[in-house]
Amino acid sequence: MNTRTKEDYEKIKEYRNTTNRLAIHLGIRITEVREGYCEGCMEYRPELGNSIGAIHGGALFTMIDTVGGTAAASHGDNCTTSTITIQYLRASRSKGKLRCVARELKAGKRICSIQAEVYDEDGTLLTVALCEYVRIPSMPIL
Repeated sequence: MNTRTKEDYEKIKEYRNTTNRLAIHLGIRITEVREGYCEGCMEYRPELGNSIGAIHGGALFTMIDTVGGTAAASHGDNCTTSTITIQYLRASRSKGKLRCVARELKAGKRICSIQAEVYDEDGTLLTVALCEYVRIPSMPIL
């Protein structure tokens, strides 16, 4: 049974928004955390683009990893990425905000399985991923 409070999820959000230097550099922000769930966003910037003028796949991957990892960490422990399988469905030439949604598929004792999607500002699905994270109980967030 979940005994975490809204304040606990706010602490997790704050922790994840202030300790991941690459995510900070790319402008990725966690906007919502609940048990087994996370949303985040990233504003378009020209330096995130690739040679065809779309958002670089590495930036999308990092966004998925950051938001998916936060969904896994919503149980109160830090985690580390085990595997991510990603599908880039369409290129985004959007100059607005990208939104990532990550939902827990299964939370095991050590492994959390997460599905994550990235949408452009119009709600068009750009990228989907299946992610696995290993919990690190010796490094609790809460």
